[in-house]
This record gives sequence, structure tokens and C-alpha cells, in this order.
Amino acid sequence: MNGLSNRVSPPQTPYILIQSSREGTLSYSQTRYTNQHKIIHQVCEVIVSIEFYGNPTIKSHKMAKAFEIRFNDSWASEQFAQYSNILFPLYSDDMKNMPYLDDDQQYADCYIVDAHFEYHTEVGMCQDSAKMIAMQVNSVDNKE
Repeated sequence: MNGLSNRVSPPQTPYILIQSSREGTLSYSQTRYTNQHKIIHQVCEVIVSIEFYGNPTIKSHKMAKAFEIRFNDSWASEQFAQYSNILFPLYSDDMKNMPYLDDDQQYADCYIVDAHFEYHTEVGMCQDSAKMIAMQVNSVDNKE
């Protein structure tokens, strides 16, 4: 929560906080060329931490468990397929209870789930590249 470092209080519960926590490489990069660009494609794993903050009416463990069940089912793949062709859900870790002290120094109702995604990223660089060689052939008369 970047706002907490600026002394901004968190929103009213229940709420969900989503943060990217880690990224790692799943495969070697692949390079392709166009007339003007060099494009590097790499497949990465992105781990997103999702924190569920509950209240007496809506408990955080119920929100986290509902997310975990849906994410580890085909439902997540179907949802992401509608909106993205670069981000694919893989699996989520088991939910964990996360002790969190609120503004009143009371333990808040909070569970966390780490969701793993496959991310297809591309980086393009301007580059002059030759796709073909054109040569002009001139006829030479044989004069003896």
C-alpha cells in the first residue's frame, strides 16, 4: 500500500489489495526481425499478492477461499481469455492468514493469496536490418 507510507489511511473494509510481488523468467528469449525493428519475446512468471481485508459481515478468509477456488479452476482461464492474450493464469498458492495491525493497533481480518501468471512480454528496438540483398547485374560484352 503505497498510500500508507504517506500517512493515508486504508479504505473502509472490506477491500482487496493487489500488488505484483515477483517476476521470473520461464524460458529463453526469442528474437524476430522486421524491416525496422528487432523484437525480443520472453515468457515470464509473474506472482501477484492479493490481500483480502474483511470485516464482521464479510470475512477475509471467505473472500480469499472463493478467489482461490475460482482461480485454480478453468473459470480463471476463461475470464482472462476474454481480455488478454499476454497474461495467462497458472495457479494460486494456498491462502495464508496475515497478521495486520490497523490504525487502532488492533489485529485486522486479513488473508493473502499469491496468484501465479504466465506473462508474454515483447520489447522492440529500432534497428536497420537487411531482409534481402538486391544486386544489379550488368551484361559484359566479350570483345576479343
